[in-house]
Amino acid sequence: MSNILITKQVRAEIAHRLHQHKGKCKYIHGHSYLFEITIGAGSEFNHANSMLLDFSDLKKLIASEIDQWDHALLLSKDDPIAEAMLNMMDDSRTRVLGFIPTAENMSAHLFHTFQQTLEFMYGNTLQMESVKVWETTTSCAEW
Repeated sequence: MSNILITKQVRAEIAHRLHQHKGKCKYIHGHSYLFEITIGAGSEFNHANSMLLDFSDLKKLIASEIDQWDHALLLSKDDPIAEAMLNMMDDSRTRVLGFIPTAENMSAHLFHTFQQTLEFMYGNTLQMESVKVWETTTSCAEW
């Protein structure tokens, strides 16, 4: 873990369904998600620069992925209604994912996606530390 960390929060309104769940989450429903992305100094960070990354640049990096989910319906590719929803929704706000859209899976996916982007854009000067996905004000998953 880096000794210098910065965190950016981004909110998004997202609907999803966990089709194999036994409880209420098997139905389409939505959450006001809060995403917290934390990055730290990598092995090549120059501490004399004093700024890890401008918060607006971090927000742009995060928004590139989260904006695709905002006001969208997230479904797993294995969900039996995924194809029908894609065909019914003419505004293309249905996103079919390669994973079940739980907070746990979303945090893991975002962590790996942002890690690849950071490596591509900044080399070893920055590193991903964590991604928290708050599904409610009292419940979150962290990768």
